Amino acid sequence: MAKTFVNQTHHTPHFGLKRYSDWKPNDMVFRAVLVIVRLFYRTTSRRVEYNVENIPLKGPAIIVANHISMYDAVVMPEVIVRRGRWPRMMVKDKLANMFFIGWILSHIKIISVVRGTDKAADALEESIDIVKKGGTLTLYPEGTYTKDPEFWPMTLKTGAARLALETGAPLIPIAQWAEQNKWHNIPFGKFVSCFGKRRKTLSILVGTEINYANLFSTWKNLDDKHGEDAALVLESFDDLIWESIVLLEEKLRGESAPEYTRFDRKTMKREHYVWKAPRDIKEDISEDLSEDSEANSSDDSSEKSADYAAKTDAKNSKKQESK
Repeated sequence: MAKTFVNQTHHTPHFGLKRYSDWKPNDMVFRAVLVIVRLFYRTTSRRVEYNVENIPLKGPAIIVANHISMYDAVVMPEVIVRRGRWPRMMVKDKLANMFFIGWILSHIKIISVVRGTDKAADALEESIDIVKKGGTLTLYPEGTYTKDPEFWPMTLKTGAARLALETGAPLIPIAQWAEQNKWHNIPFGKFVSCFGKRRKTLSILVGTEINYANLFSTWKNLDDKHGEDAALVLESFDDLIWESIVLLEEKLRGESAPEYTRFDRKTMKREHYVWKAPRDIKEDISEDLSEDSEANSSDDSSEKSADYAAKTDAKNSKKQESK
């Protein structure tokens, strides 16, 4: 049975946008890019959005989403713009320095992040200033699109956690699913297959604001924001963000993520992981599903979890026998 969410919205484009944030672009390049983007995704995919009203219309907001393909940079900002917010985005400096693309990005007023240098801290300070002024900032905490063969989110960088802890702004998780079937490492020769009758449905699910009051209070009481205690707070916050996004993606995919591992972006392989947040937060998201869909999903999840656990135990026993 197909999943049914509360407040399902099929895409109907409109150009009379209200602008609530402090940044109100009137640049013709920005508006031209917005029109092209809309024509592009309407040609290449069908899109369904769920619970978009969870994105606040006014005040500061930080949007964090899973990153599964090149298409994300096209889809996510447009969703937020149609909600009535003008998002600022953080991107790698490689894109900002590319010919023509860099020129376009400069008009969109992206925030270029030069990793591994002092300029990375400058990008964070600029982002903090934008959010404190009531702006909307969109970023992908993974830092790049996922390398997980199963397309689950990888371990995260700490930028999103630091930004939230320094501003106290609402943190909104978003999951998206389907476009990776067309855009993740797609051969250029098959580009034409993305158009016309072969369009696939792209689903976007916006979660409720992440509650990080305890972590925020702990962070404010730290004397050293770069010490071991600060690192533990950031690690815990990353886990909270990761789990919030994964729970949303599970609902879109109708399956459970691996219970005991997650893909590490540093080692480029799956590492052991135990959920730190209470799994009962899953019930809050489950309210968006119909009872029938929830029953089917929970049955599938329990079977897959048991199967995964059995395989893990078998592998461990073989390793012990070999030793």
